[in-house]
Amino acid sequence: MKNKWIWLLPFGLFLLCGYAFSSSVTDKHETQIVKQQSAQLNKQDVRVTEGDEPQEMTGQDSFLKIKKVMKQFVSIYFDYDNQEDYDNRAKKASSYVDFSESKQKEIFNSGRDRTNGSIIENLGLHSELKNQVTYFVQETDKQMEVMTFVTIQAQQDGREKATGYVFVHAWVNKATNKITDVQLKTVY
Repeated sequence: MKNKWIWLLPFGLFLLCGYAFSSSVTDKHETQIVKQQSAQLNKQDVRVTEGDEPQEMTGQDSFLKIKKVMKQFVSIYFDYDNQEDYDNRAKKASSYVDFSESKQKEIFNSGRDRTNGSIIENLGLHSELKNQVTYFVQETDKQMEVMTFVTIQAQQDGREKATGYVFVHAWVNKATNKITDVQLKTVY
């Protein structure tokens, strides 16, 4: 029995050392591959233009512009203190959206009840955008799909502020940088 342990112990140590060495070499090789690929990508993203030539946008440039569009849209949509602010959201957002008429009515409702009374004024509602983060989903030749996670603080006159979270799923036309479709989902 002792003879078996005498042979197995060095053999096990040999295997362990071999595994450590091979994984070390593999990690170094993978690191080199990643560095080469990232250097290659960085070279591809560089665009040189001279004079009045149109500048080609990279995917990153396009996403940054669309992030700005989303930031403007959600700040207009979720910031209001009274009925007038609430009603003017559609006008203010018109330079950022290109909705169908039915989508426009769906997204920018009147904020009024059946008697045409102002829900915003009657309840003393206020809403303030606190934070927004936009994530890339997918891209085609004509549009980019993005998700924006929005944090808002809503308050009713005389009550404490409540924090709310909303997912804004949007499709943005890359040529016009306007939102063509949007879905809002409140998260509790």
